[in-house]
Amino acid sequence: MESCSSFYDIKQGKIVPMTASLKQMIEDQIEAMADQALRTIGIAYKEIEGNEGKTPLSLIKFIPLKISLQKMTRTYSQSKKTISH
Repeated sequence: MESCSSFYDIKQGKIVPMTASLKQMIEDQIEAMADQALRTIGIAYKEIEGNEGKTPLSLIKFIPLKISLQKMTRTYSQSKKTISH
């Protein structure tokens, strides 16, 4: 999120500046998800015009992910059986 200078506000339907209060609100939401054993992934983009090197990113969304160790182990075990048979 450090690389993002703006945020897509879905309610307004437009890109808005990433203010300190907006960044804190997003970080608080991510932390609340982490407290529930959810990990998050952020999706951002940047517009490239010509050969600009360091165009700031716009955060579009962050998504909670929950992958249990048991599920990962089961998936790995199933794929191992498929490969070995």
